[in-house]
Amino acid sequence: MNKLLSLVYPSLALLFITVVISIETHAADAPPVTPVSTAMVHSEKLIIELNATGSLVANESLMLKPEINGRIAAIKFREGIRVKTGDVLVTLDANEYHARLDVSKANLKLQKISFDRAERLYKQNLTSSQEYDQAAAQMEEAKATLSLNEEILRKTILRAPFDAILGLRQVSPGDYVKEGTAIVDVTDISTLKVDFQISETAYSNLNIGQKLDLQVDSYPGETFHGEVYVIAPSLDASSRSLKLRARIPNIDQRLRPGMFARIQLHIAELDNALMIPEEALWPIGDKQFVYRVIDAKVAMTEVQVGYRRHGDVQITNGIEVGEQVVTAGQMKIRDGAAVKILNTESGQEL
Repeated sequence: MNKLLSLVYPSLALLFITVVISIETHAADAPPVTPVSTAMVHSEKLIIELNATGSLVANESLMLKPEINGRIAAIKFREGIRVKTGDVLVTLDANEYHARLDVSKANLKLQKISFDRAERLYKQNLTSSQEYDQAAAQMEEAKATLSLNEEILRKTILRAPFDAILGLRQVSPGDYVKEGTAIVDVTDISTLKVDFQISETAYSNLNIGQKLDLQVDSYPGETFHGEVYVIAPSLDASSRSLKLRARIPNIDQRLRPGMFARIQLHIAELDNALMIPEEALWPIGDKQFVYRVIDAKVAMTEVQVGYRRHGDVQITNGIEVGEQVVTAGQMKIRDGAAVKILNTESGQEL
């Protein structure tokens, strides 16, 4: 019996050593498992924006100026008030212009009498056609003079050309003003315009009616909205940029012309855009790849990149919603490598 045991024990020991060596050999041959962070491919509504800066401009603005010379008889407004189209703002002394109008009326009456007489004589062949034509021309000239003086008299009253807010008054009652003298700013700010420029490279994405968001320093954290209604027909030759103009509703009149504006122009809106973090991209040459995680291994996949926004990138081809892509650890892996997914935020194994 002892002899039998002496033969069996060495055999069992040799078998055990062989099994252990085999296990260690397979363990050494197994590929290492690399920890990585991942993100889920998801779809979302994507609003594509272009950023620009611009200045707010009044919807309508002018300096009220007289078209004739005269002395200011009355100022019928207060600075800073709102006025309606046609409201009387200033009147000029009209005595001289009334007198001119009376003279032109009297002259027209006289010329009408002369024409009627010439017409009767012409019909009786008692005067020449030349005298008749001259009388007719003098009457027409008198009518024109009367119309001119009526128009000049109307210009002694200065009215608001549109609904507006009045600025600072530049004259006083009794001042003698000449044609073109500045009297008061008249500004319509119920709607504002914003002028801004976009690079030539974005021209194909620009359209009338595109929406924009706008921020100004006076109201931090607030966003105002507008719509593009004019695109310039030609580019600026020096900057190779295109000028656009948008309307900004300003019903409460909180915005004012001259404010500096930061603009986000919405050039496209995609309902189901596939998005991943930008750090998931792995560029090789002029191509972009991602590492997809499939059954605890990675598959290096070429993708087509679309728009970028706030650290995310749109993928137009190569991956699908719900797939996982590696966002950290790409330097340590290769196509087909085994990976262990970590929680991106805490760094703990899932």
